[in-house]
Amino acid sequence: MENSQRNIFIILCVSLIFSFFFKQAFSSTIEYQSGKNCLKGRDLSKIVVAGGSITEIIYYLGHQSKITAVDRTSRYPIEAKKLPSIGYVRNLSVEGVLSLNPSIVIGENDMGPTTVVEKIISMGIDLRIIPEIQTIEGIYKKINCVSSIFPESKLAQKRVQNLKESIKNLQILRNRSKGNPKKVMVILSIFGSSPIVAGKDTSGNSFIEILNFKNIANNFSGWKAVGIEHITKMNPDVILITKRGSRGYDSSQKLADSQIFKYTNAAKKKVFLYLMEWLC
Repeated sequence: MENSQRNIFIILCVSLIFSFFFKQAFSSTIEYQSGKNCLKGRDLSKIVVAGGSITEIIYYLGHQSKITAVDRTSRYPIEAKKLPSIGYVRNLSVEGVLSLNPSIVIGENDMGPTTVVEKIISMGIDLRIIPEIQTIEGIYKKINCVSSIFPESKLAQKRVQNLKESIKNLQILRNRSKGNPKKVMVILSIFGSSPIVAGKDTSGNSFIEILNFKNIANNFSGWKAVGIEHITKMNPDVILITKRGSRGYDSSQKLADSQIFKYTNAAKKKVFLYLMEWLC
């Protein structure tokens, strides 16, 4: 178990994780479709998506060919940026959505404003507001909900199952940290020798707290560039890093061998957990 812990790759959608902690409950929209959000879609020929995490989940599940348009927060994968835009997820226009003649609209729980949501429903369009549950297990439930809207596929089943295993590994790490919280560093990206690290008041810090870990970089607020000397002094036990921001460090071994991390406990034990955009 120790070896598997050292080399574990946490395979999660990064836009899902990093939007996860900024979401505010938008219960008014969820109530419109209570109990129906995760049912099979009637017509999936022209999908409009409102929310970057939903877009990434659909790509992740292999159903992207039916997406007609996305909102401005849908920045990954790169292909999604080429699709027509319906505006910002919390400030959509009725005209922008309806002009695309969608067969179904799938949105995050903060999709809005409420008047736009109500108008979409009044037009008889199949609208799904995907519930947001602010726990690690909630990530799996969110992806599983989106998956349930689409026809079953072997690829989607495989990826949902793989994600379930990754969530299980997160739970193991979380449970093991009780009473002896691990010192964790969350890195958004690596530029040169100064990674961008999560301090207090960041989504990364919230993620660490939900895992019952300790943010080793809690002596400053926001996301900041941190040099090698300070990273060595902080000496994190675990380093969480986005796959997109790892800049060529595509394995725990490469990260462990780099001058940036090589003198940390995380490098010595190869405990680098990737927040990945893709699950392969």
